[in-house]
Amino acid sequence: MSAVDLFTGIHKAVRGMLFETALKVQNLDVENAAARASLIEDIHTIFSFLQEHGDHEDFRIFPTVTGDAPQLAAALDAEHKSHIALAMRIEEELTALAEAGTAGERAEALTVVRRSYHEFVAGQLLHMNHEEREMLPATQRLISDANLAEIRRGIVSSTAPERYAQWMRWMLPALTPQELAEMARGLAAAPPQLSQLVEAVAEEVLPADRREEMFANSAATAVEAV
Repeated sequence: MSAVDLFTGIHKAVRGMLFETALKVQNLDVENAAARASLIEDIHTIFSFLQEHGDHEDFRIFPTVTGDAPQLAAALDAEHKSHIALAMRIEEELTALAEAGTAGERAEALTVVRRSYHEFVAGQLLHMNHEEREMLPATQRLISDANLAEIRRGIVSSTAPERYAQWMRWMLPALTPQELAEMARGLAAAPPQLSQLVEAVAEEVLPADRREEMFANSAATAVEAV
């Protein structure tokens, strides 16, 4: 079975986004206009990240296993469509929050957004678990390491550097020391500009001890493998 994992790391990044904003939507001062605008922007940003991630799955990953696991691919595609429908509803609710004219209307609009957003988070968590429990092992069983690595390279190369850096700002803090070391090992074979980008983001978002552990562990493992 392949060791290449196209799901876990990116899902950890997504969970970080979802959880941070879930707390924000719960404790928001609805009478603070700047805070309202920030929350609305955060949710729009999450939707854009998830649309991008879903497109990679729908057009790059799922088709590679559809012939062998058609029911699984169809079930996950249906979940994607249901998430898009809910996101569209939340977009309308965010517009209502932005346009609410009185304190009472703003409080009511925020309550609606909060409940819908939590529904969205719950659905995303179940969906990502579904993918990790069933689609991840299916890809590792049915697709070679080389082909999975090629899919990953295609996703990375199609992502603008600025956007990739945004993903890394969420992903790196969410990874275990072992996962960080694995990423650092992979950077040794990556284009220099990509490794420099990830190292710069690590400098920005990881404390010094985590950065040192990330690169020390990767170097130690590389020596052991020789």
